Amino acid sequence: MSELLKEYQASVDQSDFDVLATKNKIRTLLKNTGESMKSIEDLEGQKALQLEGELHLISKAVSTGLSPTMSSKSKTEEGAEITEFWPDFRRYGKDEFDYFEKRYYDTNNLFFKTEYGLLIFLNRRLQRNEQKIELVNLLVKLVKEYKLKITDSENWGLYSHAFHTRIDDILSILSGAKELSSEFTSFVQLIENWFLNWPVTERSFFPYSSLLMNSLIDHKRKIQSTIDIGKIIAKLDEAIQNKITDDRRLAISFSEQALRFSSHFERSNKQKYITSLAEMYEAEGDSAVQLDRSVEATKNFEDSLSYFRLLKDADSVDRVSRKFEEHKGKFKMGTVSVEADEEMIARITKHIEGIIEKKEAMLVIANLAGYGVIGSADSYKQMAKTVMGSNSIINFVTLQSMDKYGNTLRIYTEPEEREQYHLIESVNRGHQISIQVLWAILMKSLRVNFFFLSSCTNAS
Repeated sequence: MSELLKEYQASVDQSDFDVLATKNKIRTLLKNTGESMKSIEDLEGQKALQLEGELHLISKAVSTGLSPTMSSKSKTEEGAEITEFWPDFRRYGKDEFDYFEKRYYDTNNLFFKTEYGLLIFLNRRLQRNEQKIELVNLLVKLVKEYKLKITDSENWGLYSHAFHTRIDDILSILSGAKELSSEFTSFVQLIENWFLNWPVTERSFFPYSSLLMNSLIDHKRKIQSTIDIGKIIAKLDEAIQNKITDDRRLAISFSEQALRFSSHFERSNKQKYITSLAEMYEAEGDSAVQLDRSVEATKNFEDSLSYFRLLKDADSVDRVSRKFEEHKGKFKMGTVSVEADEEMIARITKHIEGIIEKKEAMLVIANLAGYGVIGSADSYKQMAKTVMGSNSIINFVTLQSMDKYGNTLRIYTEPEEREQYHLIESVNRGHQISIQVLWAILMKSLRVNFFFLSSCTNAS
């Protein structure tokens, strides 16, 4: 084995790297090791190091499988549609998975060990029950560490997704084996206990409760006899009451969680939550009217109506319908989109085509490595200013941010808040454009058949 590869492996195996908080350290270590390997033409080490780097670029989920960082569809000259992945793990064969399996058993780093473990598990390895239990125990240990980290507000956003994903992995592994029913029950009781003891006042409670509701519903048949449904509903009620006076939007989100949970587990509570949602949405609509936000009011009255109709409450339907009709005509507005600047598109296209026409691997590598995915603060401020100045309509519509479940997290009303919203959107839009440019350079390079591993190695 390459001595430089041994040094890299020793560095990460004995470290406390968890990748989520130390991405830059790992990238630097990979880069420096790769440069050292290149200087002595260590091709065997470079091939293995490429696998080490790709480990962190492949998403792993037991319920859905492996996913690349980027993918795109294109057509061959004959018109056949092909899907391109980066990194393309479809090329992995026995040798690659043998390498990952050896690393799984060799490394002492918990994050790396679970990443290798999930990768080979999804290749149909580690299928004996004792192997599954070993992997699950490692994942439980990792999840417990993440739980400690997300209670720290500074780490909440960084670790919450990984925390949620790994919980789902554990449930999926255990639910797939009848012989592991006792381990499944123990883990369900663990995460239920976390939920029941999690302070509803903490920022992290809402995403965790969303995860738990989804997980319990997904594994309903196995879980129903294990959990204390009454205690879970009581906890959701506590969260609703805690937020109903100072954050009604969040109280609505908790109520929708409770309604969904009750629909699957305890139908006798459904009417209570439907009534509560109908009343809270109407109250939100009334508040929006007081603030002269007709679009927001209309949407809330519409949602309120849908729940009152479920209750077959004719008087309430009539009352809210009149409010809805009154305000829906005051401001008819659908989704507002911001078109990309045609000059900018032409300039980017010319830049990409100019790179490809030269067919120089060094130039392509330089652009892939040097193209800024994150721009300067001034460039984003100017982008936000341009959007606000060029589209007068966008300055009047309701601006809001939502989570992946469709729950409204924040509404931007004041001028300085709206300016902040456009700045955030400009950063997001600029990042998407940069990723698309990088992807276009890579894909166009592949299509002209000069950008291969050998040219990358020689050029980099």
